[in-house]
Amino acid sequence: MNGNWNPWGQKPRHYVAFWKSVYNAVQAVPGAAGKVSFVWAPNISGGGYPWGGLGTAPFVNNGTDTPKTAANALNADEFTALDTNGDQILDAADDPYLPYWPGPQYVHWIGAS
Repeated sequence: MNGNWNPWGQKPRHYVAFWKSVYNAVQAVPGAAGKVSFVWAPNISGGGYPWGGLGTAPFVNNGTDTPKTAANALNADEFTALDTNGDQILDAADDPYLPYWPGPQYVHWIGAS
């Protein structure tokens, strides 16, 4: 869900918007509300956040030793969501899961993978 090897990885605003649209579409199907559950289950990592994956997504020309900052982010809004402590650097001090949380009204179960 949150690993940048996924097309939506390190794009929490995109992910949450899509989650909510799928949830709302399923809930709109007559009879589905009582038969379908939504499980929010982020990839749990033992360390190394922000994770590798598709090169250095979502950053431009960012080597592994280059700080991941707003200045080299592909999308300022997504970077702001990822920078949970507001220090303008995406690093291990940021919460790797909170930006992907769609909210309790859109989740029935919480898991981990």
